Amino acid sequence: TAPVDALARCMLENKLDYDPADSEFFWIALYYFTGGYGLEHPMVGQEEGSYQLSIPTSVMEEHASVLFAEYDHLFDLPSIMKGNVSYDPDVDAYFVSRGDIGLSEMKFTDYEKTDEGHKVTAKLVSTMDEEEELIQAYEVTLVDNPAAENVDNLLYFYSVASIVPMQMDGAEAATATTRAKAINRILFICCPFSFNPDKDNKKAALSRLIMRLWLCLIRNYCFTRQRIQSRAHT
Repeated sequence: TAPVDALARCMLENKLDYDPADSEFFWIALYYFTGGYGLEHPMVGQEEGSYQLSIPTSVMEEHASVLFAEYDHLFDLPSIMKGNVSYDPDVDAYFVSRGDIGLSEMKFTDYEKTDEGHKVTAKLVSTMDEEEELIQAYEVTLVDNPAAENVDNLLYFYSVASIVPMQMDGAEAATATTRAKAINRILFICCPFSFNPDKDNKKAALSRLIMRLWLCLIRNYCFTRQRIQSRAHT
């Protein structure tokens, strides 16, 4: 679920459509994926004393081929990624600011095998409380990862061919929108480093620390409120 989770959060939080041909979307999505899940790859390292991940170009290409089934090459880094992703030609590696997954998780339902590939419904749900309310659902088409033949110890066997937000009914959409806005507001307050070229690594590290503290406070508040409500009904 990691690549779909990264794409869904990228699209939702930045109000973007899935567009592999757009260099800005390409790199923002890749930043979400590698910044949040890059350390799962054995060739990705973290710079000592920092939140910088060191990702060889070949590994970055592996991740790109997972997000984009028609992947052909890495675009040049757009200016919007300054401060979050950089490239060092001396070591042929990218340096990515490590990200946080945040207050949501991805769940797959309704699997179907079609001529186009594997269709699944992907649901981004809130982890702010135990009810796991729906934030947004997506229709996702997965195909066999074309890099499978060339990569040893492949982490992801499927690539994303398409991901489209699904229509929700009025009440469900209103609740999801409110939930998404609340999460985005928290992310905006706690994570001012996102796609801001004026923020240096020390400020980014401080922002992530603040975010983690907020997450703990919010989750504790939600669970406490739910326990109080449960006792009131018994």
